[in-house]
Amino acid sequence: MWNLPEYSTGEETNDKSTYIPDGKVLLKVEKDIFIIEHTVCWSDIREARLKEKENKYVSVRQNLRLDYPDYKVTQVTTVMDSLGGYSDHLVNNIGKLLKDKQVVSNVIK
Repeated sequence: MWNLPEYSTGEETNDKSTYIPDGKVLLKVEKDIFIIEHTVCWSDIREARLKEKENKYVSVRQNLRLDYPDYKVTQVTTVMDSLGGYSDHLVNNIGKLLKDKQVVSNVIK
């Protein structure tokens, strides 16, 4: 389901203060909500970009938890470098959404 609300980050409601993740998935039966964010960067700043993206959506996760108290809210952040490299964080984050390790491996290949 892709019609989850967008959330403003502050007092003003303009385009710059509204964070819109790359994707959102709501699984009604499992009662899971996934916020999906992806970025490509230079290899030497992968860790910094991961933290930046995770921190960027803290308020979105908090608001979703308030709006959907029975649901588990998880952010899936995928970071790859410009040459196709990745760290264990990519495997772990994709594993949050795709529980099967073989499927995760196939997705990354």
